[in-house]
Amino acid sequence: MDALATLLLRRAGSVALPEPAAAPPADGDAWVANLEADLAATGWLLDAVVRRRFARLDPVTRMRWADFVCAVTAELVGADREHVPLFRRFPDTPADADRLYVERLIVHLLQTETAPCILCGAEGRVHALDPCGHLVCADCFDADGYTACPICGRG
Repeated sequence: MDALATLLLRRAGSVALPEPAAAPPADGDAWVANLEADLAATGWLLDAVVRRRFARLDPVTRMRWADFVCAVTAELVGADREHVPLFRRFPDTPADADRLYVERLIVHLLQTETAPCILCGAEGRVHALDPCGHLVCADCFDADGYTACPICGRG
């Protein structure tokens, strides 16, 4: 599809399908039900107008458009990427999520490489992480507990 169709789907959640075939295919409704099952897996549904329009497209055109819609919606929800939890022991996460958030924010904004840790006061334990460069204390943010940077989540 073209850039305009991609933009329309990404930003407005709309799709402008081409004109339907003169004689709608016999399997149109069943085919659309299968498309909707694929889309539902990424949290998307077709409205009634688009459902009817898809059902009336010729098989080649509807397949091309369905592939496009499924690819864009999967990309929007991150289905095309591997997801790794930030905490190694997930679903066991820290009990006080609010405190952890505040600590991460404070470290991100105020920690310097040459100063002691602003959370625990340990000297010589603050280091920059690769590849993001965030400064973290080895005592406050145990590397064994995280799969990525505890500040930004980048791996």
